[in-house]
Amino acid sequence: MQYIVEVCVSGRGLVDSMAEMRTWLDHQRIEPHGFRHRRDSARIMIHVDFNSEPAAIGFARAFGGRMVGGPAAIVNETIGLP
Repeated sequence: MQYIVEVCVSGRGLVDSMAEMRTWLDHQRIEPHGFRHRRDSARIMIHVDFNSEPAAIGFARAFGGRMVGGPAAIVNETIGLP
């Protein structure tokens, strides 16, 4: 099962945000399944795919992201989303 986390960053902070995410992933010894992005005027939405629910939850918490894929009822309850 895939767990997808969406993180919103400003276009100006993209490079720093990506470096921070890579550092966090390396320190956690997590290899995401994939990275994608989508631009929306001044924002960039980054989608990171994980094969592990705990890894996805940790990443969402660390970067103020939200789960957009996976068993939503369980995941949203676990990370405290409405």
